[in-house]
Amino acid sequence: MFYLTNIKGSLIYHKVINLIVVITLTIGMLYPLGMATIIREIVINRDLCRYDDVENHMIVDCFDTLTPLEEYRDKLSWLEVKGLEYGMITYYISTAYVGGGFRQVGFSSYTNEYLEQEGYRLVEGRLLTEEEHEQGAPYCLVSWGGSERRIGDKINVLGNELEVVGIVQCPMMFGGIMVSQNWLYRTIGNSRIQFRISIHAPNGWGDITQGDVRRGLPLEEISAVTRGEEIYKEYYESIDQQIWKRLSSSLMVLIPALCSLAAILFGKVMEQKYQIGLRMALGATKRQIVIEIFFENFILFIAAFCVDMVLFIPVKRISTLVSMYPGAALTAIFLLFGAVSILLISIVIVAVLMGKRQVCEILKESQ
Repeated sequence: MFYLTNIKGSLIYHKVINLIVVITLTIGMLYPLGMATIIREIVINRDLCRYDDVENHMIVDCFDTLTPLEEYRDKLSWLEVKGLEYGMITYYISTAYVGGGFRQVGFSSYTNEYLEQEGYRLVEGRLLTEEEHEQGAPYCLVSWGGSERRIGDKINVLGNELEVVGIVQCPMMFGGIMVSQNWLYRTIGNSRIQFRISIHAPNGWGDITQGDVRRGLPLEEISAVTRGEEIYKEYYESIDQQIWKRLSSSLMVLIPALCSLAAILFGKVMEQKYQIGLRMALGATKRQIVIEIFFENFILFIAAFCVDMVLFIPVKRISTLVSMYPGAALTAIFLLFGAVSILLISIVIVAVLMGKRQVCEILKESQ
């Protein structure tokens, strides 16, 4: 059985080296922790945007002149005649006054049907009502995780003030601010704008083809009509590239940090070889020594991880990438990874230190 007094004494005696260990781990883990959090959010978004019945969905990407919502409903009414359900979203980039300064912001108009078909999740607040859509009310939704905006905040877009009434998570949102289409029409006028129409065939497509949809929609320019798995192919490829890029950059930081940690811990344990030799002479086994060294170093890892959790708050606020805190699962994975890494390092250190010849020398010197 290892002795807690030995661990406590070692932590106090090697306080300078232990502080270096904690700082090394803190710096080495903060960036990978942030990247892992981003990867977690990417995976959540990827899962959200996948339809349960993928073969019954079709996406139309197009450019058209922005017109009031009721006129677009007339344009797309033939879809309802065919028994199809649809929703749409527009995308526009402009200057907005956000967070105390002006910047380029992507914002979009939408229909509730589009959000429902794209698997959105209402995080806080509410959606716009049908009446607010028709009136072009000065309300908006913001994307979850995109900023520190909250319900009731004011956003100035093109000289018009919008009040945030809802926060949503929708991977196909196209822009961090969502408004009613009639508000957008009234604000930017008769401009050419990017559209995406999500079409759902609850009873199957029958004899309707992608060509029929392309010909049947009286839109200015249809850039793509995709159906089934084609909807996700390009999106998933880009998502996989993002995950791999962030994972590889995290490993480039984490691996040198672990190497530095192993070197520091090895040097620290070498200073304890006479103490270890004395304990073995008194009957301590190699297993007990490994456990003792492991717990001592794991305490240092926990201390560094706690510092990371504290630092994660200001890092999240200043970073445009990190948009949420690590969840319980991600925290558990990092703690497990740290425990395994520390255990392996401890075993290797003891195995090197306790070679047969070296053990004899240590025991001889300690007696």
